[in-house]
Formats: sequence, C-alpha cells, structure tokens
Amino acid sequence: MTATVTTDPEVDKSTGTGTSRGTGGARGRLPRIPDRIRRGGLPYLLLLPAVLLELLIHIIPMVIGIVMSFRQLTQFFINNWGAAPWTGLDNYRIAVDFDAPIGEALLHSFFVTCVFTFFSVGLAWLFGTAAAILLQESFRGRGFLRAVFLVPYALPVYAAVITWAFMFQ
Repeated sequence: MTATVTTDPEVDKSTGTGTSRGTGGARGRLPRIPDRIRRGGLPYLLLLPAVLLELLIHIIPMVIGIVMSFRQLTQFFINNWGAAPWTGLDNYRIAVDFDAPIGEALLHSFFVTCVFTFFSVGLAWLFGTAAAILLQESFRGRGFLRAVFLVPYALPVYAAVITWAFMFQ
C-alpha cells in the first residue's frame, strides 16, 4: 500500500489556512480572535451570570439600605423613602449615644449577642471534640453512634437526590 499526499496550492504554509474557491477569499472570513483572549475570557464569560445575580440579589439592596440609613424615615415616608429628609449621620449619632435609651438598648443587644456567640460556639466546639475523641475508642455501639452523628450530614444530599430524581421522572 502506498499513500499519496496532495497539496493544495492555495493553502498558506505558515498558518495552515487557505481559501476555498468561490467564497470570496478573505472578505468572507470572520476576524480571528487570538487564542490567549479566547482561552482567558471564557471563565469570565461563564462567571458573568453569577456576578450579575450577586449584584442583583445582594449588593444593590445593601447599597439601598445604606442610603436609607442616612434618611429620616417615618411611617409617612415608608412608601416613598426617596422623599424622606436627609439626616446624614444623625441616625448613627443617636444609636451610639449610650446614655440615651436607644444607644443603651443597642449596647445591651450587642453584649447579649457576644455572650450567646461565645457560649454557643464554645460549647459546640467542646462537645464536638469530646464526641470525636470518644468515638475513636472501640466499644459496643460505636458504629451506631457514628451513624447518628453522620446522618445530619447525609440527609440534605439524600433529599436533593430524591428531589432531582422526582423532577427527572
């Protein structure tokens, strides 16, 4: 068996491209996008919908809330908060005046939040570490206890699988 190689006289040897007959040559071609841009831009193009949704769902309402905090909102301006008078930092001055009732309530709620966070995180860490150390030892019922501890991690995945299976049925 012999193979024959034919060459097309219209193929450019440096790029490996050529023109086909009757298509108009270079006029019919689209501009070539460089590989560096094509490969580098695809991840950003794929991220674009997620970034737009993040802006729409989180960032824009947060900015609107910050702008609203500089206005004197009352029950009369709640429907049209843009028409509420501008107070600047006066709302924040009232909140951090710890001798006034509002500032005192804010300070108390901050203290309660800190205490709750300290004890809830500390106790969860303490009980979790104690359970992990306990379950390292060999004893009767260890497998059952491990299963009991791991069920809360497995249930959401199981529920998602059942939901997707139901939707694709």
